[in-house]
Amino acid sequence: MATRSWWCSTWGSRTRSAIGSRRPRAARRPPSGRVADRSVDFLIIGGGVAGGYCARALREEGAEGSILLVGREPDPPYFRPALSKEYLAGKQGREDGLVVSDDWWKENDVELLTGTSVMKVDAGERVAKLSTREEVGFGKALLATGSNVRRLQVEGCELEGIHYLRSYGNSDAIRAESEDADGVVLIGGSFIACEVAATLTARGQRCALVMQEEVTFERQFGRDVGGFFQGVLEEHGIEIHGGDDLDHYEGSDGHVGRV
Repeated sequence: MATRSWWCSTWGSRTRSAIGSRRPRAARRPPSGRVADRSVDFLIIGGGVAGGYCARALREEGAEGSILLVGREPDPPYFRPALSKEYLAGKQGREDGLVVSDDWWKENDVELLTGTSVMKVDAGERVAKLSTREEVGFGKALLATGSNVRRLQVEGCELEGIHYLRSYGNSDAIRAESEDADGVVLIGGSFIACEVAATLTARGQRCALVMQEEVTFERQFGRDVGGFFQGVLEEHGIEIHGGDDLDHYEGSDGHVGRV
């Protein structure tokens, strides 16, 4: 099955500082005597929806202490469902999916540290080590990192043109590369793969689905209901390969060309 672009339907340091009347505490001294670079009352680890809602809830419930949210992605917390639909179609901007507005962080004295990972948490010492090598002491912490993409480890998986969908950047890359592609092959027959196939087909791309199930959504709704949805996809020109699995990728010049 030839194609110039392939992607897999799996859900993958800048500082936005908002320090106002609530000043960050000086470095706290853990029980061992080690001094952190600085300290906050609430440390939120993870820049997704859960982390964003936690920061908002703390302020709405009257928390007065200092709050630091650390997220690996370059963007503030946002809702991901549009990545396979409205945002991928170019009908929605990044600002439309934000959990809170860009102004909210400053207005509520919450520090947002994006593009940064928490590498280690010492719960006993109440100290977190960041990818920037900074050590942050905390009074309370929430671990809200969510899930990560499971990458398919098969022959050819290192080739260019293989995409996974989890972030705005992933969606941007899929949209851009699919525009000039001869075809797009999606691995999987559930919600995300079908949504992306429908979105790209509406944009004029030729799409095919390869999945282990006999029909789309079979695991969620059974064969009859799944077969109905598959019929709708096929009516719109999407090619379905059910009861099959990915064996390997093939390509030339470092770019995937067949699956």
